Amino acid sequence: MNKIIYLLLFSTFNFISIAQINLAIGFQFPSFDENTPIWVYPVYDSTNIGVEIEWFEDFKTDGYNIFSGQRPTTWMPVIKGNHLYSAGMTKGTTSHIFGGVVQKINLETGTPVWTSVFDNRHINRQEYIQQLELTNQDQLEIITHRRINDRTVDLVPAFYNILGDYSTISKRLYNTSTGDLILHDYHDPEDPNIFQTLPQSEMQRTLWKNKDNSYQFIVNEALSKKRILKYDISETGQLIGEYVDTFYYDQTQYNISDISFTKSAYGIYKSNDDSLVTVHTYYNSLAEIIPTISGVTIYDQQLNISKFINFESLFDHYSDNNIQLISLIQAWNDRFLIGISSNDNSMVSYIYMDYDGRVLSAFDTSPSIELIKYSTYFEESDEYIAFVQRTPQNGLSFREDNIIDLYTLKNNEWILQHTLDFADNHYLSKVWNANLLENKDLLICYDHRYYDKSLEGVSAPSEVWARIDGTKLGFITSLSEISNTKDDFFQITPNPAHSTIQIASESDFDRCEIYDIQGQLVQTFEFDLTSNKTIDLSNQLANGSYVLKTINSSSHQINSQKLLIQK
Repeated sequence: MNKIIYLLLFSTFNFISIAQINLAIGFQFPSFDENTPIWVYPVYDSTNIGVEIEWFEDFKTDGYNIFSGQRPTTWMPVIKGNHLYSAGMTKGTTSHIFGGVVQKINLETGTPVWTSVFDNRHINRQEYIQQLELTNQDQLEIITHRRINDRTVDLVPAFYNILGDYSTISKRLYNTSTGDLILHDYHDPEDPNIFQTLPQSEMQRTLWKNKDNSYQFIVNEALSKKRILKYDISETGQLIGEYVDTFYYDQTQYNISDISFTKSAYGIYKSNDDSLVTVHTYYNSLAEIIPTISGVTIYDQQLNISKFINFESLFDHYSDNNIQLISLIQAWNDRFLIGISSNDNSMVSYIYMDYDGRVLSAFDTSPSIELIKYSTYFEESDEYIAFVQRTPQNGLSFREDNIIDLYTLKNNEWILQHTLDFADNHYLSKVWNANLLENKDLLICYDHRYYDKSLEGVSAPSEVWARIDGTKLGFITSLSEISNTKDDFFQITPNPAHSTIQIASESDFDRCEIYDIQGQLVQTFEFDLTSNKTIDLSNQLANGSYVLKTINSSSHQINSQKLLIQK
């Protein structure tokens, strides 16, 4: 099946100085000059309004200050039926984070069904949200790191908010109907048998809950100690297994004194699998990557190497560029996504590769024009998406011209599909997550800020959810989702077709529409209401796969079938 890659392009983000933030203004609801999404919802915590943020002089929270920080790889929202379940943390100060915001959102309207906030304003209450899932009892379960004590380095807020401190594992259960907290269970840090964890640090640590309620805690110490660690922890908090890999390579071929090493990614689990996927990069004395020993490593549960994919084919693909590996973005069962850049920063690219080392697709950019910020792959629909920041070409700053463009990739050609035009001074600072809903609408989570030019100030970031109309993005029902059995409402004969086809239907219809695999309408036939019809397709459609729909204009009944043209 042909694959389509979707990219949303938006303007370049510039960092705000502390002096500007000292004059920070209040949050303003995200707005658009045109092409507003179906709905936009900023996460709101009314319990923190007016609380002073110690790092910024004369700056108090307004209910929208969400500390997104470095989300762990285990953080994903939960979508079930017509509802979204999510959780985030309220913005931090030098000594604490304010709270955790748990919510259930109606996907049709973008409004909260309920919101529950837990107070994190004291050291012994602080929890870093790691993972969400719905239990078999239809309860929302949230796994967190619960902090143990304070540290002197917390005088520097970034050290606390990003590095965290020693913690124990905590579990929260919420009633999905009411949002009531049913259970809050956490391991006792005073118990010497309880294993202590650490929250995520620049995405180098990951806490993962297993199906049997035990846990895996991954620590990537590639940069400092040239190793990766995996700890198995029981449901009750005891250490039950410890594994290590020290990134062995053939030292008879490479002299360790001539090699420098850096980690380029954190551990990621492949979906529906127990494998751990990491990326590590070795450089020679000239600061050039050694592609034969740099690459993706797949580990089993005991950190034994299952497979290693070096980057020789990647360097063949970019033979004219002196590239350096940035990170492993995400991994799936049959492919992974990496981000690279050239050493002179003239090129940045996101690249999908399979586990045989083949480059499946790539989007190359120049940072002076556009920069990719987020990308993912939807396995069920075989579709890709990516978000890219684009620098305005009219000389304006990104806060004055924030436009999101949607492109699709077909036969290695990028085609503009859709544009979202943010209102003046509204902009995105980070994209966290994207989900494809059942009707193919796109649900995205991002950080939103508002900038006031007169004050030279910017609001604190707020976590925002937005739903974008999938029909405007080119998303359609894939051919694999359309049945072609004898029990269908109508039959196409012959199929594969050469020129003329007969349609035999169980119900009357007065129109037929034929769509290509990209969802473009390529042919329409209208006639009197009938249950059977002969259609001549001679010289009208090229060989390939299509979708034929029968439509009853009065009852609005629509049925679909695969149609294959072979001449």
